[in-house]
Amino acid sequence: MNIRMRRLTAELRRLREGLNLTSREVAKQVGISVSTVSRIENTGQGLSRDALVELLTLYKVPRAKRQGLLRLMEQLNEPGLLDRGDLRTNEDTANWIGLEQDAARICNYESLLIPGLLQTFPYAKALFDGGESRLSEQERTGRTNARIARQSLLRRRTPLDFRVVLHEAALRETVGGPEVMHGQLVHLLEAACLPGVDLRVLPFGRGAHAGLTSPFVIMDYRGLPSLVLLENKVADLYLEEKADIAAYRLYWQDIWGLAHTPDKSSALIREVARTLHTAEKGHGSGQLAQKQL
Repeated sequence: MNIRMRRLTAELRRLREGLNLTSREVAKQVGISVSTVSRIENTGQGLSRDALVELLTLYKVPRAKRQGLLRLMEQLNEPGLLDRGDLRTNEDTANWIGLEQDAARICNYESLLIPGLLQTFPYAKALFDGGESRLSEQERTGRTNARIARQSLLRRRTPLDFRVVLHEAALRETVGGPEVMHGQLVHLLEAACLPGVDLRVLPFGRGAHAGLTSPFVIMDYRGLPSLVLLENKVADLYLEEKADIAAYRLYWQDIWGLAHTPDKSSALIREVARTLHTAEKGHGSGQLAQKQL
């Protein structure tokens, strides 16, 4: 069962339970067996477009959400990044890619790392090499390729609305060395010019704020409930409850309000990039002097 079907079936179950209807009651009103209702909610088996329309009508789903769920049904068999045979992903990454592909807007706060959608290959590879030593070289390269492939979302015909706040620490953590990090910062400046991308930097010195605890991602969809993603080393956690989503929207507003404007953010990125470029040149001169000695 792919991630789109998983979202669809989970939403159908949530709608039924929200009306305090049993599977038997739904089966009787729609004219299908109780086992069919169970299969639809657990595996997606037996879910046709006609059956979906009947269920949405029974659940009195509002027009916008109804259209969103019908659209999701139509997209079930559309090829995506996960259908590419050359990409190697684990289950968490596969889920994330599926959810990311369908999002209309993503708000991403990062405190120490550049977001995956804005990483260069050398930066991403350095992260996997340095932080995932338990994986084989082939697995690390495969996951790096998968991360870079996701960036096509920013260049599709209708680009993703991608809003990013990076803490200044993420710019100054020299992942992969000065040369790799300098290239990453130059790439950030280029990405900031893409339609749909709004990149801002939260500078040092802002005091206590909502971004001090952990990074997070808010994913919004047309006609479907939003999700919050919390990522860690062991597993990804997705929050779907309205109260949780509302809380993270407030955190996002706090962080967004404290961040630099896009112009000031780009100026700070350029400043850090120049510092790295100088360090890079100095490192090269030092090597030359050693050789001459």
